Parts: sequence; structure tokens; C-alpha cells
Amino acid sequence: MSDVAELAELDAFYEAELRPWLMGFEKKRRLFLAIAVGGILLAALPIAGLIWLGWQEYVLFISFVTFVAAIAPLVFLGKKIEKELLARICEKLDFALDPKAGAMSIQSFSSLSLVPSYDTCSLDNAIQGKIDEVPFELCESHLQEQRRNSKGRTYYVTVFQGLVGSAQFPKRFHGTTIVRRDGGFLASLFSSGKGDRVKLEDPDFEKRFDVFSDDQVEARYLLTPGFMERVKRLDDLSDGAARLAFQGGRLLFAIGGGDRFTVSLFKNMGEITHFRRMMADFALIFGIVRELNLAAKTRL
Repeated sequence: MSDVAELAELDAFYEAELRPWLMGFEKKRRLFLAIAVGGILLAALPIAGLIWLGWQEYVLFISFVTFVAAIAPLVFLGKKIEKELLARICEKLDFALDPKAGAMSIQSFSSLSLVPSYDTCSLDNAIQGKIDEVPFELCESHLQEQRRNSKGRTYYVTVFQGLVGSAQFPKRFHGTTIVRRDGGFLASLFSSGKGDRVKLEDPDFEKRFDVFSDDQVEARYLLTPGFMERVKRLDDLSDGAARLAFQGGRLLFAIGGGDRFTVSLFKNMGEITHFRRMMADFALIFGIVRELNLAAKTRL
């Protein structure tokens, strides 16, 4: 099935089943949004009173407590909807969903420099299934790096947030090929004898990505025009944060750009954008795996 046909079928599923279910949360969404906005605005009065009385030391604490109390119902509602929406989509696609991602590991992505170095790793919403009989898995990943400020205090910054995943093909790749945007560290890594830059026939792809491989012939077989076009679309979708690698029999991919399965509670629950944002990632990943599977069957 083509990406377009698959999306059309899923759009019909959305209209028939998901949209009526999502609209069931619309009244509660409006109520909790009003509570959040009203609570924050009302908090301005006691905070102003504390400042007027000279009790500035309590302002930060009161502001924090008020803010958390005001937005908590909205946040919990959003998490509930996101969890159930993803579960319903996975059930429709016959995928297995593990909210805790207990079986996933990010070590392979780190060793291939598909994700930045990090100190803490949080994985959730692991999805497993098959695309044209090719097993795949993906999950949401949040990586943070520990840093210290000028006073020696520890704090954490997000260095990657998005999807990581892989697809397992029946035939092993002969070499290792890596596709990513920035070439600083990777260029020095492969110039040490592990591979060379691959020249490709798509000038736009070459402007966006650095491709390195220790098997030039295989790399060109894998990076077909259709494959490169889909990778560019995935890169656009992730605001220039897509990275891929071929190693062993696996295609590994990391798609940054933030939380990929979030639902905006500032929009009407019936808007298809909630659904389409999730499906856009799926459709492009499906297309990439199918393109590579065809190349593996016919050329390798």
C-alpha cells in the first residue's frame, strides 16, 4: 500500500472512530483551560498584596504553587488523551505498544553518534510491529546532559527529544553507512579509516546531509532516489533533526524536533492536526523502510 493510500485509510479511521472519541473531551478541555487561565490571573492579586506588604520572599513560592495548581488538571487531561490516542492508533495498525519502553536500548544509537552524548535517558511509548514483513521498533526518547553553573550547582539540559527506532532486514549490510546533517565529529571519526564521504547524485540531499560509509558501492545502492526523497521529507518534518545509519541488518533512525506524540489542548479536540502529526511520522518511516526493503530484495 502506498503512503498516500495508507494515510487516506487512516483519515477515514479518524473521522469514523477517533474524532467522535476526541470530541468527548472537548467540554472538559475548555473547562480546564479556563481554570488554568483564570487561576493564573487571579493569583496576581495575592502576589501583588505580598509585594505591597514587603513579603517578597514568599512571592516565588506562592507563584509556583498557584501555577502548578492551575495547570495540573489540563496537564493530566492531555497526558490521558495522548496515551489513549496512541494506543488506539497502534491497535488499528496492529502494533504492540509498551508505554514504559522496558525492552528498548539506546546504546546502538549512541555508538553510531545518531544522538548526542548524554547523562540521563528517558524512554517511553515503545512501538513494535512489521512493515511489509520487516520487523521494526521505535520509542520516544528524552536525553539530558548534566552541567554546572558558575556556582558549581548541577543542572540538566535537554540535548535530544524525539523518536529513535530501527528496522531489521533479512539480509545483512556489508558495511556501515551513516547519514546525518552535521559532519564535525563524524567526519573526524570516519577519516580515521572507518569510512569515507559518499558522493551522491542528488545535490539537495548533499547540501543537507553528510554521508559516510566503509562500503561506497553498497551505500549508493541503499540511497536510492526514492529513499533520499523520503529522508528529505522526514528531515523537513523534524526541523532538520533526522539522522540514519545502516549497520548489520538494521536501519537505525533518530528523529529529533521534540515530543512527537503530543496533543495540543489549545485547539479544538476535533481538529485532525492532533492525529495527522502522529501519522506523518509513521507514514514517512513506513515509506523509508519499504524503499529500503525493495532495494535489499532487488539489488543486494
